[in-house]
Amino acid sequence: MSKASYPVPTKTEIEQALDILSSDERLTSAGYGLVGESSLSGHATLERWQEFRNQMLSIKDEVGLQEQLFTALCYLAKLTPTKAITDKQRSSYHWKHRAEKWGKAQGFCPYVSNGVFILAAKMKGFPTKGMGNPTIGILLKSSLALDSEA
Repeated sequence: MSKASYPVPTKTEIEQALDILSSDERLTSAGYGLVGESSLSGHATLERWQEFRNQMLSIKDEVGLQEQLFTALCYLAKLTPTKAITDKQRSSYHWKHRAEKWGKAQGFCPYVSNGVFILAAKMKGFPTKGMGNPTIGILLKSSLALDSEA
């Protein structure tokens, strides 16, 4: 295992991530969904889906994924989950970019894959809905204060 350039999650957080991944086969590094379920072009073939799935499953040993997870977890820790999903919430793809911008300003990993962001949201108890780039239930006003930190 290579040395981390950025902070990484605790062993307990990695174990929690692996538990979620083992119970949810739809979660891949590209997003959420099985072949044919998702609009993600990366999920168009079984081989491509398996490649993205294997990337996520390597989080136990892959320092780069761990660094991404740390950034996403820290970002989400500053946000407020909603009780339910509404049409005012944004997609995981939107939020992953916000986490990247914030993480870079904090000296954390400046890249977070869509799947890693979804995983972090599930770990933190944020509601999610949909396939591909699912909607994440984040209270929008809770994110406004973070804009000044990015």
